[in-house]
Amino acid sequence: MSHQTIETAHVIEHAHPGSGTYIRVAIVLAIITSIEVAIFYIHLNHLLFISLLLVLSAVKFAMVAAMFMHLKFDPPLFTFFFGGGLALAAWLIVALMFLLPNAGVASYVGPKAITDAGAVSTGSAPSAQPTPQTGG
Repeated sequence: MSHQTIETAHVIEHAHPGSGTYIRVAIVLAIITSIEVAIFYIHLNHLLFISLLLVLSAVKFAMVAAMFMHLKFDPPLFTFFFGGGLALAAWLIVALMFLLPNAGVASYVGPKAITDAGAVSTGSAPSAQPTPQTGG
């Protein structure tokens, strides 16, 4: 009887994709990565920039999870766990973008730093020497 149970378990096993499938997935991932790099060099609105990168990263995550982690062949509960983690991480990133709107803006602008007063400085440190005061 235990022999019959073992045979049934082997019938449920799925066929693994061939090397051609993995090569095609790798090519698609490389194309998406090159699009992400190109988006970095196109100076877009900060919110649009982050949103596009989030969507492209989610697509790459889904492809890697489905093919390389074999979620495509596993029960839907595993896909729910991974998708739930992705949704939670995306929600957290978007929430932090709205809670901390200036986080990362200085690095996106370039070498210029944004000061507390809202003016853009050239990045040079303020002089440590006291300024002469005129007295009367």
